[in-house]
Amino acid sequence: MAGRIATPLARAARAALWCFERPYVLVMRVRNRLYEQGVMRARMLDRPVISVGNITTGGTGKSPVVAWLARQLHARGHKPAILLRGYRQANGESDEAAEYQHKLGPLAIPIRANRDRVASAQELIRTDPSVDLFILDDGMQHRRVVRQCEIVLVDATDPFGHDHVLPRGLLREPLDGLSRADVVLLTRVDRATPAMIGQITQEVTRHTPSPILQCRHVLRGLVDQAGKGQSLRGVRYFAFAGLGNPQPFFAQLLSMGGDCVGTRTFADHVRFASAREFADRVVKPAVEAGATAIVTTRKNAAVLPADSFALPVWVAELEVEFECDDGDRLLDVVSKKLGRAGNASRPRSI
Repeated sequence: MAGRIATPLARAARAALWCFERPYVLVMRVRNRLYEQGVMRARMLDRPVISVGNITTGGTGKSPVVAWLARQLHARGHKPAILLRGYRQANGESDEAAEYQHKLGPLAIPIRANRDRVASAQELIRTDPSVDLFILDDGMQHRRVVRQCEIVLVDATDPFGHDHVLPRGLLREPLDGLSRADVVLLTRVDRATPAMIGQITQEVTRHTPSPILQCRHVLRGLVDQAGKGQSLRGVRYFAFAGLGNPQPFFAQLLSMGGDCVGTRTFADHVRFASAREFADRVVKPAVEAGATAIVTTRKNAAVLPADSFALPVWVAELEVEFECDDGDRLLDVVSKKLGRAGNASRPRSI
């Protein structure tokens, strides 16, 4: 997809994917135009909606941003709820919902995982009328719901999906979709050079005049599955991740000391059907590599089989930090957008 391989077979594959890219682009443009003209109608919920989404597939570090935003809004007197699409296991469990529950559980912030997010919102309003706004997780292309604030995340390490739309590249829609953004948030800026950030900013401003803010994702530490703090110093560890973009996670682990003896990557939202499958695909290669611990993300740990294994599984706690005063600037944008919301239940000022 990236175009780095120049063999005849690779060029032929890219040409074939380009043929499928054109119809996809046409479909997305027509769909967006129909929503803009009101032919396809989005539903207005009974509470204001903040959407946090991506222009590309793959991981942009969205979950830590959503969790941060929910905490900030809650601290300012709101009662937010998070609406997820809901990637599920056979038993109905959602890895992202479990991750948010761990991060936000003490705040009693409602979290709902359901492909029909309108239905989720309506059910929440019926059962908990104190909810005064919704955060739409991964909501940029979910145009069925009217939103008062559109936050679009762009990963500074891989911003524009190889400059092609699916399936040729990783863009979910053409870059002119950025025109809908009320604010663009560049993530993982600590892993990009100033020149790279300048190029990204220049490209984004071609499509939107909205503010461009910056943040980075940091590892706050490690805990075992009982919640006890751990350290990688002097430890031979094996890391695995099922994320849209796992490489930044592996790179961050290297900065925490220890000796990484191997890694494994899996598809985003990976589920292991049984403890035996996890043991075969992760624990066994970790043992063979000489590891004394296995490290993964909170998202992946949330849906691991409930069992004990030959090696302990440690969980990396990831949080977002903003450059300079960009966190305050983001909240200012949200405040202004919510203040203009025409819903019956107007949120308090933040």
